[in-house]
Amino acid sequence: MSNFQSQTEELIESIAAAATDATPRLVLAALFLLSAAVAVRLVMRRIDSKLTVVAGNSAEARFLEVLLRSVLWFGISLVALSLLGFEQLATALGTASGFLALAVAYGMREALSEAIAGLYFINDDRFVRGRRVSTDDETGVIEHVGIRRTKLRTEANGELTVIANNRVEPKWTLHEDSEG
Repeated sequence: MSNFQSQTEELIESIAAAATDATPRLVLAALFLLSAAVAVRLVMRRIDSKLTVVAGNSAEARFLEVLLRSVLWFGISLVALSLLGFEQLATALGTASGFLALAVAYGMREALSEAIAGLYFINDDRFVRGRRVSTDDETGVIEHVGIRRTKLRTEANGELTVIANNRVEPKWTLHEDSEG
């Protein structure tokens, strides 16, 4: 038997041994990905109607849906990498994405501030359409409460004023004489 044949046989044997060793991990990762796909679909179906309410319009709802779906799948892919034996890669990617998320959050702190205030308003049953409120410099009737902005019909001139929620949230007064 030639040297080439023996090396070829050794290579084939090592590939077969590696495939045999990797099969349980591949099956486990495949089952995990299948169950994760079902879970993501169920979660997204469950919160789909809530996204439209929170976002205020279909474009923002779609953006939030894509963002949430991306975050879920990124986490799932990190777990799958770990199941396949690439723990160090999964750890490095998770750490790097954490730093990236911090940088993005810092850059978007104003938008995040508006969104967090908007979530409070959306969940506050006193801050609804038709109620009369005052902020620091505006008094009017609430026309719409969105995730980042609130629309008020001002008393002074009847114009529709759009105010960032983080400007309204620190100091607003509900007038009890309003309907709602």
